[in-house]
Order: sequence, then structure tokens, then C-alpha cells
Amino acid sequence: MIAFRRPSWIAALLLSCPGCSLAFPLEDYDNGTGITGGGAGGSATTTSSASTGTTTASTGTGAGGGAPPCGSGLYPPAASLVDTFDEGGVENFVGCGQQVGGELRIDLPDTGTLWCESSAQIPYCLASSSITVKVPEAATASIPGMQSWIILTQADGSGVLRLLVEGNGFGIMGDAGGQPFQVAIQNASYDPFSAAWWRIEGDGGEVVLWTSDGTTWTERARGAVPLSLDGVFVALVGNRYVNPAVPASADLPAESLRFDCYNAFGSCP
Repeated sequence: MIAFRRPSWIAALLLSCPGCSLAFPLEDYDNGTGITGGGAGGSATTTSSASTGTTTASTGTGAGGGAPPCGSGLYPPAASLVDTFDEGGVENFVGCGQQVGGELRIDLPDTGTLWCESSAQIPYCLASSSITVKVPEAATASIPGMQSWIILTQADGSGVLRLLVEGNGFGIMGDAGGQPFQVAIQNASYDPFSAAWWRIEGDGGEVVLWTSDGTTWTERARGAVPLSLDGVFVALVGNRYVNPAVPASADLPAESLRFDCYNAFGSCP
């Protein structure tokens, strides 16, 4: 049996926030060491109890044996950045998004265009770690014109991975050395209730998208990506634009994009 000491950032993570409606501690899933504790992986569905703090999983294989351990190189594990977006607190994501009411909020207008981005200031390792965030409200519409993004840009600027919600659907795409790519999604439909939580996981050279209603995690996409996730800048982005192919996109109502509980668990005030 291999014994390892819990990294100090995990202790800080578990103490960071007494509750965000979802009990799924990262130490039960990935701890930045490349070793999973029987949590998510493969095609498993993982269920967590917010009342008891228990986690059960079916036959997932997790990230063990895949990517090199996060935290042993230049960049800290992606899961080590915790933010509850409290007003007056440290702003880990800097840009035009505003910390309002314990959320990072991006307000998009009903006319014109606006690209609003708030970015973490240092790169993080996602190769064997994860990003989990609650999205109480995404900016989206039944037609193109409103977009919600999580964008991961390689530290050297050579590649980018993007998670998009637009037209009430998810998309995963990117660019590696000037070559575009996409990751297939088994179920691309976006619903604000069943997909209130988003998780992006790095697993042995693959990227995995999970969503949750706050009780059950469902794997939505898994695929190899032709770029390293060892060091990426994370950006939370909202976009309002006019699509020339869809004239009605010029008249979409204003939308708000709200992020909460970034790698935080328990009850965020």
C-alpha cells in the first residue's frame, strides 16, 4: 500500500467554505497527485449526499497511471485555487467580471457587442487535477448571440482549450499549434438545473466534462486533446455578439452570467 501525506492545499480547500450545496470533496476524487480515491472516472456516475457528506461511485477508473502528478512541477494543481467570490475578498480572477453577492457576475447588454473576461493571474496544472464551479446562471439563448466560456490557455501561449455554452448546448474545442480541434460530447444539451455544476478534469492526456444537479455527477464528454494541460491560465468569459447569419441575434435580451463556489464546497454566504 502506498501512503502519502495530504498536501497542505487540500486542507485549505476543505476549510475554505462550509457549504456550496454539493458534498463532493476533492480528496475523494483527485488530490493533485495523479491518484484517485475511487471517485469519478471512466464512464462512471458518482453520487454525493449533501446531508451526509458521503460519496459513492460505480466502475470509474479515474486518473491513476495517466498524466504526471500535478504539484510536482512548476504549476500548482488546478483544484488548489479556491474562490467564493466574496466582496472585499481577494480577487483571484481579474478583469471586467464583478464580485457581487458572493458570485462572479458578468452582465451582457441587449444591444451591441461585449467580450467580458476575468482571468486567473498564474497558470495551474490540470493534467491530473480538475476545475469545479457552480454556474447559477449561464448567458445563453435559443439562438446564437450569447456565450458562456471557460477558457484554458497554455502558459506559453501555444494552445488553448475552450468549454462553451451557447444556444442551450455545450461545446468543447481548442487550438494546438494553430490547428483547431474538437472533443465530442455525448449529451450536449444544457439545462440550468441538471447542469448547475460544471467540472473539467484532466485525465491521462484526456479532458473530461462532468455536470451535476447538485446530487449526481454525469460524465458528458471525454476525449484526448493534442496539447499539454500541465500549465494553463483559466479565464471565465461572457460574450454578447451579433451573428450575421441570424439577424434576430441583434435583438436578444440582456443576460447575466454568474459563477460561484470555484473549487469550494459547503455553504457559500
